[in-house]
Amino acid sequence: MPLAGFLMLGFVFVKAFHDYSQAGFNYSPPFLGIEVPIVIGIGGLLLGLVAMLFAMAPYRRFFQQRPYFEVSEPGLLEKPVEKAPTHFRGERW
Repeated sequence: MPLAGFLMLGFVFVKAFHDYSQAGFNYSPPFLGIEVPIVIGIGGLLLGLVAMLFAMAPYRRFFQQRPYFEVSEPGLLEKPVEKAPTHFRGERW
């Protein structure tokens, strides 16, 4: 699913890049020869990349997770619950 999401967003980015790079597509004059919507889009992507790099230090454990190794055992949800918290049994504490 992440690959499908990447491909869909990649297609949207390429299509928008093509559409917005046409002369006269927007009201603002080009910025350094590049249409303004493209500058905003690429700037947003780069800002997100920088934010992710800064977030890697305080959230190191999140970025080190490997989904394949952190899955629950098969059949876990079918097992009965021995001691459920009171709010799961419909009681008031």
